[in-house]
Amino acid sequence: MFNVPRIGPALVSFLAAFVFVFGNAGSAVAEHSPNALLPDLAMLQPNEFRLELQPGGVRLLRFSTYIVNFGPGRFDAYGSEPDLADPNKLTKVTQRLEQNGAWVEHPTVATMFYAGDGHNHWHVFGLQDWKLAFQATPNDRLATAAKTGFCFWDNVNLSQAPRFYTGFTECHQQPDGTVPMGLSVDWGDKYPWSIAFQYIDISQLPNGNYCLTVTADPRGEFIEASTANNSVRTLIEIKSDGVTVLAPDCAADITPPAAPTGLTATARDRAVDLNWNDNTDAVSEYKVYRGTTAAATVTASAHTDTGLTNGTAYCYSVTALDGAGNESSASNQACATPAAPPGRIVHVADLDRSAKGKGKSGRWEASVTVTIRDAAAVPVTGATVTGNWSGASSGSISGITASNGSVILRTGSIAGAQVTFTVTNVAGTGLTYNQTANTDPDGDSNGTTITISKP
Repeated sequence: MFNVPRIGPALVSFLAAFVFVFGNAGSAVAEHSPNALLPDLAMLQPNEFRLELQPGGVRLLRFSTYIVNFGPGRFDAYGSEPDLADPNKLTKVTQRLEQNGAWVEHPTVATMFYAGDGHNHWHVFGLQDWKLAFQATPNDRLATAAKTGFCFWDNVNLSQAPRFYTGFTECHQQPDGTVPMGLSVDWGDKYPWSIAFQYIDISQLPNGNYCLTVTADPRGEFIEASTANNSVRTLIEIKSDGVTVLAPDCAADITPPAAPTGLTATARDRAVDLNWNDNTDAVSEYKVYRGTTAAATVTASAHTDTGLTNGTAYCYSVTALDGAGNESSASNQACATPAAPPGRIVHVADLDRSAKGKGKSGRWEASVTVTIRDAAAVPVTGATVTGNWSGASSGSISGITASNGSVILRTGSIAGAQVTFTVTNVAGTGLTYNQTANTDPDGDSNGTTITISKP
């Protein structure tokens, strides 16, 4: 995990000659025994994106990368005969595979070079490749990494697997003249966004959506179990003030559908009916918001929100979601206040009192006959009448009217001289109690409260 700048012209010329002699990059890797334990190089999704602004309009896209080994065998390589006196000298790289408890060497066309950029160690040329392209043309190459060399050792633990490459000796020349490097099984090497040359220069690119492709062993110079996971793509948005990761796949659909239109809200008893226009975009479902809270997800362009409180105002909006999970902006807002339907308006039509003694004890009992009728003076059957006793007797009492619209409500045995009864509510399915219409033809009450004296 070290910094390596781009190679100079002299090194480029030498590399061209080296490739001519040893074969083109990307040529088939060496044959190996079927008993060998092969590594499996892979790139994890890059993260920790940064936009670095430098003087002169220079803009650098920075991010952290992770090269890992998922294979059953270690990724082990070493450079031979490095010459510290010549920093531009490329060295041969040999890969070692574990086979039947021993190492088997396999020469590669990979190269290693020395960079004294403050770390003073050796790096494998091009072990990673980064390219940036427009989202619409992800296979293009608009810009590439400033970093071209990599030293690898275990610094990211992916499981509880043993660690063999600690970084103490890796990438440095050993007494025998070799430079070892490697990744243990289920270990990786992180290159943080902050190290030198860990960037792509995007100074000449406009803001917008881009596809970033990062690849391990892009020229296929090393033996590994599979190359299917060597590359990952990340869809990012580059803005003037930063970078946003849009999706872990450049082919992902990130375009939300249009916002729903024409939302209406109609109040009902403890409920609100919602309706809106069908979206012309491909929509998989709609999300209904009550205020800022998601109240329901539905597939049709209508919904009834239930369990509400009558007399309370509720405001709604709706968004549309497509099959990729993209959510639209909100529709217009629509509000409604649930209320009970008027139903059958009822009132107290008569209050009749009665009192009788309870023998020699001097105690007595009071009762009230309550008659309920509707606006057409028709007796109301099945209405629940609730009232309160006060005075010589206290407490709440209720009863249900019979077919004549009346119910008798009694006290228990009382000793005082006087009690008062007050109707507090009349309830029933489809009934609305209108207290202001209460009456008493006898004139011995106001239709709501009546007083009874000891006989």
